[in-house]
Parts: sequence; C-alpha cells; structure tokens
Amino acid sequence: MKQAKFLFIASAIVGVSSSVFWTFSRSLLSVVHNMSQFESVVFWILMGISGVIGGVGGGLINRIGLSLSYRLTLLLMMISISIITLSSQITIYTSAIFFGISYIFMTGILIVWATRIYKNFPSVGVSLSFLFLGIGQSFGSFLSGLTIDALTYSVTFLVFSLLGLVGLVVPVKSKLAH
Repeated sequence: MKQAKFLFIASAIVGVSSSVFWTFSRSLLSVVHNMSQFESVVFWILMGISGVIGGVGGGLINRIGLSLSYRLTLLLMMISISIITLSSQITIYTSAIFFGISYIFMTGILIVWATRIYKNFPSVGVSLSFLFLGIGQSFGSFLSGLTIDALTYSVTFLVFSLLGLVGLVVPVKSKLAH
C-alpha cells in the first residue's frame, strides 16, 4: 500500500489545482473578459460536452500506460487553467474544452490507479482517492478565493496551474498488478 500515498497526493494536487476553475472560471469570464452570462453558459456547456470525450479515454491508459496518461492529462488540465486568462474567445472556449476532457479523463485515471492498488477492495481505493480529491478542492477553493482577493483572477489562475504542475513529479507505477 506504499503506492497508495502517491495516489492520494496526486488526487489532492488535482483537487487543489482544479478548484480555481470549478469555483471561479465563470466569475473570471465576466469580471476579466467582460463576457455575458450567455457566453459563460456556452463556456460551461462546452466544458460539459467535452467531458464525454474524456470519459471514453480509458483505452489510452492501456495503450500508453498509467504514468504517461496521468502526466499528459495533468499537463492538459494545467494548460486549460492557464489559457483561460488570455483575452481571446478561441483560447477561452479551448480552455473549456481542454478542461472538460482532461478533468473527466483524470477522474478515470484516478479510478484505474486506485483499483490497481486496491485490487481486493477497489471501492475503498476509489473512495479514498475521491476523498482526497474533494479535500483538495475544498481547500483549493478557499485558498483561490483568498488569492483572488489578494492578487487578481488571472494571476490566481496562473498560480494554481503552476501548483498543479507539481503533480508531474508524483511517482506513478504503470506496472501495478491488474
């Protein structure tokens, strides 16, 4: 179960870093980019629809491995969190699409990772992983709100995307027992 600690660390990092997007992306769109409510709803819908693509990415884990899947998905998620700060509708809507795909795919990666570690009790592994994801999101939402108040929306999103990149150094063993 030594590998479980890395799963939980990764889950918490994903939770903290993604929280700013879940909690404040629509506020950023209206405050920083002066987007209308309709435009921000379109953004949210694009993110949701794109999540379906992330949900069918399980075959990728089998093809390129758990470790590379995790790292590429985390990188895509952090790119999506950072490019929302750019004042272009193309980058803003691309951010929604990338985040939708990467977040849902990341939850799938965490599920696969947990079931490989907790092969006799997969529901325990998945539950604990998602507990750490939720703790990270709760803490991250609080921290991102404070950071927005102290700095700006754009700087906060960039800081949280950099925080998420810390997850790239978390060890992930692709050859865990199936």
